[in-house]
Order: sequence, then C-alpha cells, then structure tokens
Amino acid sequence: MTSKIDKLTHFQVKNALDDKEEKTLIINCSVCSNLEEGRNFTSECISCLFKNLYLNKNSIDKTTSVKRRENLIKYSQLSYILSFFTKISFIKKNWKKIDNIGKIKCKYQEFNCRIGTLYNFPFSTDTSPIYEPISLFNYILDKINELKGPEIINFDCQKCIRKVLTLLENILDVLNKLDIIQKYKKFSTKNNSVNCIIDFYNYIVFETPIVSINNEFTKNSFITSGSDLNETYNIGKNKIFQILIFDVINEYEKHYVVKFSFQSSGEEDFFKKIVKDAKNNLKLLDSDKIIPLEELISLYRMNAKRYLASKYKLSENEIESISFVSALHKLKIEKIFPLLIDDQIEEIFLDSPKENVYINHQKFGRCRTDIKLDIKDIERLKTFLRLYSGRRLDFSNPSIKVVIKNKYFYCRFAIDVGPVQLYDFALDIRKLNKNIYTVQDLLKNGSLNPTISAFLYFLIIRRVNITVTGETDTGKTTLINALDLLTPKEFRKVYVENIIESLDQSIYQKHQLKTNI
Repeated sequence: MTSKIDKLTHFQVKNALDDKEEKTLIINCSVCSNLEEGRNFTSECISCLFKNLYLNKNSIDKTTSVKRRENLIKYSQLSYILSFFTKISFIKKNWKKIDNIGKIKCKYQEFNCRIGTLYNFPFSTDTSPIYEPISLFNYILDKINELKGPEIINFDCQKCIRKVLTLLENILDVLNKLDIIQKYKKFSTKNNSVNCIIDFYNYIVFETPIVSINNEFTKNSFITSGSDLNETYNIGKNKIFQILIFDVINEYEKHYVVKFSFQSSGEEDFFKKIVKDAKNNLKLLDSDKIIPLEELISLYRMNAKRYLASKYKLSENEIESISFVSALHKLKIEKIFPLLIDDQIEEIFLDSPKENVYINHQKFGRCRTDIKLDIKDIERLKTFLRLYSGRRLDFSNPSIKVVIKNKYFYCRFAIDVGPVQLYDFALDIRKLNKNIYTVQDLLKNGSLNPTISAFLYFLIIRRVNITVTGETDTGKTTLINALDLLTPKEFRKVYVENIIESLDQSIYQKHQLKTNI
C-alpha cells in the first residue's frame, strides 16, 4: 500500500561530473489543493515541506537537495532545518514531563489553572507544526511569559508553575542555540509585519529571489538572494502597502521596495485580479469643473466598493483596501502614490523617462526603487499638474512648480520638459509633511549635542539672529522648525516663505504671521 506521502515525494539519484552521486528529493506539488502561482512559499507550503523533510530525514545527506516546483533548495539551506530535527526527541521528552505534571491529582484543577492551557500541546507528530521551529519557538516564548505573569499566592500552584517553567526554559535553551532561531531573532527585529515568519523562510532560509515575490512594480529588481532585508514597515490606511528596505551588495544606496501587504503571494495574485476587474468596471467621471485629487479618489473608491460588494464575498477591510487600490489604478497614480504617503520619504526624483525613480529616505538616505514610469504615467502626471497649477507646460513654459496639499500628502511637485530637459521629462517631488523633530529628538538621534542645544536656546530667548545654511537635504528646515517650537508663547513670529514649510502652532496658542511670496 502506498501512502499519500509516498505519492508526494520521491528521490532522484544521478551521477555528477566527478562520478559522485547526487540525490534530489522531489516534492510533487501538482496534487496539492492549495497550489498557488509563483516561486515563493506560503504557510501551507512551509508546513508541507518541513513535514516531508522530517519524514525523509534519514535518507538525506550532504549530497541531497530538494526540488519543489521551480525552487532548488541546497543542502546548506536544509542544514538549518535538519539541525532542528535532531532536537525534536528532546522537546517531546520534556513536554511529556510537563504533561505528567498536569495529570497529577490536584484539588485546584477545576478552577482557573494557569498551566491548564499547556496540556493541549498544539505541536505533535500528527500535525505539521511540530516540524517547523519558528512557530514552536514563539509558542514556548509566549507560554514562559504567560507563566511569569502575576505571582500566584497558593504554594501548590507555585510549585507546579516552577516545574513547568524549568522544563519550558530547557526547551527554549536548546532552541536558542540553533542557527535558524538566531537568524530569525535578528530578522524579526527588522520585520514587524504579519508575514514575518513567511518572509523569513522565503528571504533568509530558502533564499527565494526577491523578484519572484514582489508586486508588478518591481519585476526588474536587481536585488539578489544575497541582499539583506534591512527594515520593513507598513503605510496607508489598513496598512495596505508594505515597504521593504534592502542592503545591496557592494552598493552604498539601499533598495526601496513597495508591495501589497496581503497574507501570501497567492492572496496577492488573487486580489490583484479583483483590483483589475474593479478598475475596468469603473466609469470615467464626467465633470465640467476641476475636482480635487482626494475627491476623485473618494468617488472612484465609493463606486468600486459598490461593485465589489455586489460581486465578491469579501470582508469589510478587504473591500476597503481593494476599492482604494482600484481607485489609484483608475487614476493611474498607483506607482507613485505609496511614495507620496510614506512619511519617511523626504524627496522623490526621476531624472528622465529612461530611468527608475529614486528617493531620499529619512532614515536610510538615498535609495533606489524599481518603479519606472511609462508614457501614460508621465502624461497623466503632466495633466494633473497643469490642471492644479492652472499653467501651461510646453515649449513656451517648460517648467512648473505646484504645491498639492490634501489629506493624503503635502508635496511640492516640480516638472521640467523640453527644451530645458534633454529627455523631455524630469520630476522632483519635495515632501513638505515630513515627520516633525523636536530638539529632544535631535538630541536622541545625535544630530545635536546638549551643549549646542543649550546655546541655541539661549540665543532664541535673547532674540539673537540665527542664520542656518547648508546643502540640500542637510536638515535646515528640520532644525529651524525644532528651534521654532522652543520659542516662548508671547513671541510674535513673522514668516516669509516661498513654500510653506513652517509648522502651524495655533494649537499651542502661539502668535504667527505667515506671508507666502
């Protein structure tokens, strides 16, 4: 009789050029009911792979690799997992002791026993999670923290908890020594997304090429499997956009990647199809007046929500997110919009239509992106800025600057076209709603030291003139705004600005006269 696992996996043996045998464990994914597009691993794929590796562990040696669809996983990558497998018997042995503590006759068992939740151990040989170390590590860590909560007065309960804690900490000590756990702890400090474990296995363990898991904006990414993920964070309502910052080998500039923040690539592909469907069914608005951008987004979003609610069985959050992205696609601003709403971006650049967009990041400095604007994107941007500035943009007036402020972003757009621009288009977007820094923040991040800060404050209260000079993006406005916040409430402050970048301090009842020239 052939088991389901036997049908799912088999070994392929062949001789290499040096006549040494090479074994490949083939995992047949074609029979999987959860089969999804792409090379990346979903949570189901990870569970399946670990279970099959465990069941075949005695046949795996240093010549073995694993073939799963387009992925070829080398032994060097498998070794992290195999090291964990050698500890499973120790973990089971300790858990059996914990289980025996729970079986001891206790007069308090009918009440709220704190270790009672441990008796139904979710990791067993009959379920796949026992073979996956990160979930087990997180589970043990959570239980230790739970048991170390408010102290129990009853002596018998204290005795029980101490015994269980000792056994749990024994398991945790073993797990902490594993390379895979050490790598995960380092990775998780930079990645706080809901997909942290899945991302860890894809990027770090299985080294899935980043290009295969990014969204459609990043198909031409030059990030390699050797690139380290530096940080990740989410932006936008419902945290719909996930930002990933990568180090690039032998490069000073980091790489900035935008992707949709869904649970897996399968879901991402599914939602992208729904976005496309919703966008195609949105009718162009007919209006004889200029509608502000945020109103356009809102109108298209409402229409998309009605369409999605009538056709798809989706949660309220999913409808909110998908309708919003559909509106951005309809307006053809989906590529640039995530950059506009990321408060950590200071400036956005495009030097010519042939180039990719690059940015100045508040934390990581100059970063490259894979975002490339095509002719339609460029023409749409030109049209928007002509409308909102009320000015021509052509041979007779090849440069325009316009400030757009709405509930999503506050930016100064500058566009140059021919004849002043060699390649007919260049874009510079200056963010005016950057994160506000106080003097305390500047002290904390090392931009100022206490002596200089005290001296500057002394100059302010003595009404001494201060001149701030420096190159672009050196923090002149940041410093001036931080010092401006220190001014006494009774000061009457006069501002003369080309672009309003000073802070509105009316909520603090401060006196401000602002002139825009």
